[in-house]
Amino acid sequence: MFDLRNQSPFIARLLPSLEPDGAEAVLAIVKGTFEIGAREDLALAEPQVPLTLADQYYGEPGKSSIRYASDIVPEKRGTDVVLVGAAHVARGEAVAVEVTLEAGPLRKRIAVIGDRRWQRSSARGVHASSPRPFSVMPLVYERAFGGQDHTSARRNEWADEPRNPVGCGLVANPARRDLAEVPLPNLEDPADPIADPTRRPIPTGLGFIAPSWKPRIDFAGTHDEAWRKDRFPLPPRDFDVRFYNSAPSDLVSPRYFAGGEPVTITNASRHGTLRFRVPAFQVDAVFFVDGQKIERPCNLDTVVIEPDQKRLMLTWRASARCHRKMKFVSGARITSRVRGG
Repeated sequence: MFDLRNQSPFIARLLPSLEPDGAEAVLAIVKGTFEIGAREDLALAEPQVPLTLADQYYGEPGKSSIRYASDIVPEKRGTDVVLVGAAHVARGEAVAVEVTLEAGPLRKRIAVIGDRRWQRSSARGVHASSPRPFSVMPLVYERAFGGQDHTSARRNEWADEPRNPVGCGLVANPARRDLAEVPLPNLEDPADPIADPTRRPIPTGLGFIAPSWKPRIDFAGTHDEAWRKDRFPLPPRDFDVRFYNSAPSDLVSPRYFAGGEPVTITNASRHGTLRFRVPAFQVDAVFFVDGQKIERPCNLDTVVIEPDQKRLMLTWRASARCHRKMKFVSGARITSRVRGG
């Protein structure tokens, strides 16, 4: 039905979509992949990485964290910035390093600490063991605070961490016999470390947040019987489009990136500190609906950095409302140019 004329060097796809009020729309998604060069330069990758059609997990869906979030969402409010990779010690081994990610107006620091366990002593009570040295540490939510504790005999004393159910370190039952086997988080906010088993710090990471985790799930709206009866398959009336943003909340720029933003990453690459600028491409879509041309700029709403792969992936998105005219959508044209070029 759709004729997509992709005149950009990127991957593009044209899809039917629905707006939150149920209106039909046509959606253009454009994904560009770049190689990060040794001299902080970027070049178009060959081949280009295709769109991710569904969330891709590190392990079993629902029991592991997301490696790549689906590109197939109708919109995002602002730009997601995500880093997929590992922490690296510059030389040899260390018991801790600090990973930093700076991208445009966004700044985030993560303390990466070697493996630890809770231990008991008569002098100090329950405390963390000394961290073990490491050279590489995966930056995944399995190594951030979270998880569950179902060790109490009383079910009402069980606890789950809805912000990161696949994490580690959660203790709801300090009397549990296996306390010394509970791993502490390897990834911490330097300003909010876990000091004792009763602490429940905010899970920290640089990767995608699963749709069933808080805070994303809080934006999904109320899926109750009234919704199933009167609204399905449309989103609930209290649905918030911020649900589609899948980066950690402190790595979502309220203003879309325009390209040219400086990026600096430390201790998250075997190649050392990475510095580059987001490519300044202007990507545009022209939709052809019922004999009319609808021109839309595509918003750069997703930036995925893979330091160990020396790869950068950008996703742009635009849509045009065409309620009750979907059958009259003949297609679209995608163009791109370097800003200033």
